[in-house]
Amino acid sequence: MLEKDPKTTQVDLNYNKNFLMVLLILDDVDNLEQLEFLAGGHSWFGPGSRIIITSRDQHCLNVHGVDASYKVEALNYKASIQLLCQHAFKQNIPQSDYVDLSNHVVNYVKGLPLALEVLGSFLFGKSVPEWENALQKLKENPNIKVQNVLKISFDGLDKKEQEIFLDIVCCFKGWNKNDVTRLVKHAEIGIRVLSDKCLITLCGNTITMHDLVEEMGREIVRHKHPEEPGKWSRLWDPKDISLVLRKKMGTKAVEAIFLDMCTSREISFTTEAFKRMGRLRLFKIYWSCGFLNYMGKRCQKLLLSEDFEFPSDYLRYLHWEGYSLKSLPSNFDGENLIELNLQHSNIEHLWQGKKYLEELKILNLSGSQQLNEIPHLSNMPNLEQLDVEGCRSLDNVDSSIGFLKKLTLLNLGRCQKIRSLPSTIQNLVSLKSLYIDETVIEKLPSSIYHLTSLQLLSINECKNLRSLSSSICRLKYLEKLYLSDISNFETFPEIMEVMECLKALDLSGTCIKELPSSIEFLKQLVDLRLVNCENLRSLPSSICRLKYLQELDLSYCSNFETFPEIMEVMECLESLHLNGTCIKELPSSIEFLKHLAYLWLVKCENLRSLPSSICRLKYLEQLDLSDCSNFETFPEIMEDMECLKWLDLSGTCIKELPSSIEFLKHLADLQLVKCENLRSLPSSIYRLKYLEKLNLSGCSNLETFPEIMEDMECLKWLDLSGTCIKELTSSIEFLKHLADLQLVKCENLRSLPSSIYRLKYLEKLNLSGCSNLETFPEIMEDMECLKWLDLSGTCIKELPSSIEFLKHLASLR
Repeated sequence: MLEKDPKTTQVDLNYNKNFLMVLLILDDVDNLEQLEFLAGGHSWFGPGSRIIITSRDQHCLNVHGVDASYKVEALNYKASIQLLCQHAFKQNIPQSDYVDLSNHVVNYVKGLPLALEVLGSFLFGKSVPEWENALQKLKENPNIKVQNVLKISFDGLDKKEQEIFLDIVCCFKGWNKNDVTRLVKHAEIGIRVLSDKCLITLCGNTITMHDLVEEMGREIVRHKHPEEPGKWSRLWDPKDISLVLRKKMGTKAVEAIFLDMCTSREISFTTEAFKRMGRLRLFKIYWSCGFLNYMGKRCQKLLLSEDFEFPSDYLRYLHWEGYSLKSLPSNFDGENLIELNLQHSNIEHLWQGKKYLEELKILNLSGSQQLNEIPHLSNMPNLEQLDVEGCRSLDNVDSSIGFLKKLTLLNLGRCQKIRSLPSTIQNLVSLKSLYIDETVIEKLPSSIYHLTSLQLLSINECKNLRSLSSSICRLKYLEKLYLSDISNFETFPEIMEVMECLKALDLSGTCIKELPSSIEFLKQLVDLRLVNCENLRSLPSSICRLKYLQELDLSYCSNFETFPEIMEVMECLESLHLNGTCIKELPSSIEFLKHLAYLWLVKCENLRSLPSSICRLKYLEQLDLSDCSNFETFPEIMEDMECLKWLDLSGTCIKELPSSIEFLKHLADLQLVKCENLRSLPSSIYRLKYLEKLNLSGCSNLETFPEIMEDMECLKWLDLSGTCIKELTSSIEFLKHLADLQLVKCENLRSLPSSIYRLKYLEKLNLSGCSNLETFPEIMEDMECLKWLDLSGTCIKELPSSIEFLKHLASLR
């Protein structure tokens, strides 16, 4: 009706606007004109009206100004299996012989209702072999009816948008949107259109699509010449690529080749095979399983003849992992090249003579261990990323690097012969990330401090570097500074000016003895790591002025003796790691770390106690004191610590816990493994209402388990293995939700209380190695959850006949 006389429809709706409250459903709207004629605006309809529109085009809805939009998600498994079965079996669940086959269909369709209905109807009344045959065919030839419906959205695209869609289908599914935009002309607008039409989905910046949409797109590529892959515009299947190259079937139609060597057999690459592919734009040879890890060893590179050539006039993207020749072909053009990636290649130099690559933005030669020179970089004026990480034969960086005004990333990491950087590096006005890890640089050139846009500087494992200049503070936009594992690095410079952007500083594994008090000028520092700084003895008191510090890690600073007094509140510090230090005590001013959530003190062997002020850490969630072998006394908890959920005192020498442990009201996990001086638990333990896990294994002097005076409904796991308890109290029944009870090698245990059968949720009971256990109690009621019972190594002579009440027991040892 709309197509015949849309204006008549508009008049009818306007005529009734003051009288009707309507429910109007407009299905499958595909252009703005339809909406303008059928639902021009709010004023067309009476109060309380509801207008529901379904469309494949989000942009159309946005332009018309709909009040709210909702993206229909794919069906979940339960709804998918039900819809399939309604059409395949005329019931809601699969027939018994078809359960696995039905699951295969659901996994193939991935929640697309139309496909479930079409395939369900097609499979109705068919035998199991017919289902199996149909599924195999679907993998090779998608269902035409489903494909035709999906193709409606594709047909609504203009020519450029269709080409972008086919590029994504065949080459770029799972890629970052920005990478595709860089390589494909007009892709930024095109991707937005494809997303609006629901042909692709953007998860953050990652491009995804439904598998059936992907199959539809690939079928479009194959459609005109299904048996002649050499005439397809894009090649992605190793079998097809192998056929084209072996039979020399390639034509000028081929624009893209993406070859995964992990799923392909040996392929012969000859100049003749590529000769007619003159319009090749995108060329990628890669190992999805990892080039260095394929078959558990370094991948074999494709062997090419020395005179091998391939067309490059139209190339925008060349990615060839493991390229085996010493240079690119003599006829290599690269005029249109945007990204050149030759990771793990045998390249010694890129090409002979000079080439002007005005469009090139990314050059990645990482892992090319034979590379001994970088070409003159002034011929690549738009280069944004240069990565030569792991090029071990490279011993210098050409001074022409100074011409790269747009360079944002320079990675020289693991170039183990590079001793210096050229002074022209100061001209890299756009550089944001610089990696010089594992080089043999002895000193950073003063020119580096002119990199005013630098945000990340990584100098890890530069063994010859001893210090930094105080000029480092000139890097006003520096956010991350990594100096870890520089074994000769002795002195961190005075910070003469505020560095407002620095958020992360890593000095782990250096030999610094102290930090300057001027550390306070790193006002925005969030993460400070000093792991394994064995010469560090203390921190400056000014540390408390780092108001935005969230994480401080001093783990295994084995000579670190004193944690400074906290003179001011540090409201942002959430995580403090002091594992393996030699501190004897924490200052009472620890309470000023008001938002501390994680306090780690593992293997602090000189620590004997904690300050009573610890209870004022109201946001503390985890406290780990395991293997503090001289820790004797856990402090009284004078106030509720409502956030503490995890407490580990394993391997300490505490003799008892204070009765005030009950104030740890939300404690969920209490670890007391191998506390060999512990003889008992306080009776107040039962007041830990949220306790889920209690581990007392290896507490060899623990003689009694306390009476449980009230229900402990959350406790699910109790381990008393290796203790010297003689009996469990009958009040064990109040552990109503206990699922796992471990009593391994409790050699003094002689019997279990008869109330054990009241543990209705007990799934696992382990009494192995209880060498003096003589009797197993009568089971007076069903224990329906108990599945696993181990009585190995006990001295029981018989099991009671009431063992039959363990109806769901699956394992009896």
